[in-house]
Amino acid sequence: MIETKKTTWGGRRTGAGRPVGTKKDITRKTRSIAAFDDEWEMIRQFSKIVKKDKDTAKKILDGYYNEEK
Repeated sequence: MIETKKTTWGGRRTGAGRPVGTKKDITRKTRSIAAFDDEWEMIRQFSKIVKKDKDTAKKILDGYYNEEK
């Protein structure tokens, strides 16, 4: 008969995993776009503005679209 060893690695462990209640109720969806390096830098900077202050981002866009007309 083959002897089996009980190992202590793998499986469920007490205290492992994400603590209860730390998961956010609302998460952002992941999106992907293709951009050149210089475009990506502008997108990255604008995304920081959007995440920090949506009102400022809206003002920037409103100013841009009002200038076009």
